[in-house]
Amino acid sequence: MPDYRNRAGETPLHIAIKSDDITGVIAQLRKGADVNLALPDGTTPLMHAAARGNTRIVELLLQSGGIAPDATDANGCNAVHMAAIGNRSGVLHQLIGATTIDLNARARNNQSALHLAARSGSHATYRMLMATPGVRCGARNDDGLTAFEERLAVINQCPRVST
Repeated sequence: MPDYRNRAGETPLHIAIKSDDITGVIAQLRKGADVNLALPDGTTPLMHAAARGNTRIVELLLQSGGIAPDATDANGCNAVHMAAIGNRSGVLHQLIGATTIDLNARARNNQSALHLAARSGSHATYRMLMATPGVRCGARNDDGLTAFEERLAVINQCPRVST
């Protein structure tokens, strides 16, 4: 029963990812675990692995087939958003190269992954996204700010100001 859920809504695959248990992830994938089965908040195994920065687990999930890279959680975040927030440049590199994920997808408050990388001070992921063809660098969030303006505020330790 690879998709059995505990009281928190976690499957054995989610638990293995949360524990960085590569052997457990492999075992669950071999048993046919649903790689897109989300937690109650909408977080998929790929999002969880991306947030944790475990490149090996992300690789296993991507290779398993049938992954839905553009799935979003309750905040509208996908796996790229998770990697950007956590400054997980290795995972971001994997996602950019291995999926058709929408790099310009918008989460809550119209935040792109580039906005979130800028806001969280994730310099490596910010630079990687800026250098990726097709990423809309001039897009504005609900506060009217571009990712560059968000980054300037972080660098200068300024409070966020809506325009």
